[in-house]
Amino acid sequence: GASVVSDINSEIELEWSGADVDNDIVGYEIFLDTVSPPQVLLASPAATVSSIKVNTIPNTVYYWKVITRDVEGNTSDSGIYSFRAL
Repeated sequence: GASVVSDINSEIELEWSGADVDNDIVGYEIFLDTVSPPQVLLASPAATVSSIKVNTIPNTVYYWKVITRDVEGNTSDSGIYSFRAL
């Protein structure tokens, strides 16, 4: 996983980019946790949103993933990413 440096408020920004063969994405589910696989649903933003700010604890490893939802209700999973907040 990557190491990231948070700002003075221990905040980082998670960014993603969704793709769909029919170009009909309606939204995302963002999961973030200190265990893998991440279980905590952090947010369910609309398709127009591609980042979210998150408060972190220094020297902690986080795991996150994005599930993309399309208009038919189909989903795709990004896989799990990890980072250590410094």
